Amino acid sequence: MTRIKSILKPGGILSGYTIKGPEHEGKHFHQHEYEFHSEEDLGRFFAPYFKNVQILTTVFPQRTNFYFFASDETLPFNSRNIYSIAQ
Repeated sequence: MTRIKSILKPGGILSGYTIKGPEHEGKHFHQHEYEFHSEEDLGRFFAPYFKNVQILTTVFPQRTNFYFFASDETLPFNSRNIYSIAQ
């Protein structure tokens, strides 16, 4: 994360998504080093690196996705329905 943050332009936003880890032991994808189990879990991962983190969750029958946005600047989203970490 330190390397990723170091190459972001000022005001840059890191964004992406990850799949929620399964309730049982194991992973959805063997390539993943770790799969997050909640918005809070993912948010704690980003909190040491970014002042603002927002996470949007989508739920489908076979999987739950966490879409994340992280920046030291204000994020351009209404906080309603989005998990937000305030430092």
